[in-house]
Amino acid sequence: MKESDFMTLFTNNKHQNYRFEYKKDHILIDKFYNTTNKYAPYTSILSRTDLTEDEFNKICEDWYARKMREEAARAAHKHVS
Repeated sequence: MKESDFMTLFTNNKHQNYRFEYKKDHILIDKFYNTTNKYAPYTSILSRTDLTEDEFNKICEDWYARKMREEAARAAHKHVS
């Protein structure tokens, strides 16, 4: 592997609890944990190798919106149970 395979091409830090990095062919997502007061790896998404910054940001925003809906649904389900 070349060093360029690990270079961060774009970042998205718009959300306090999640941070996104685009590297060659995948997007890394770090989550902020209050217990340690640090970001740590959370998940990753495979992607094309030629994303534009706008495409990257759209993927990040879509993922974040979906995650917030899932968490809201989970909280509502716990409240009903």
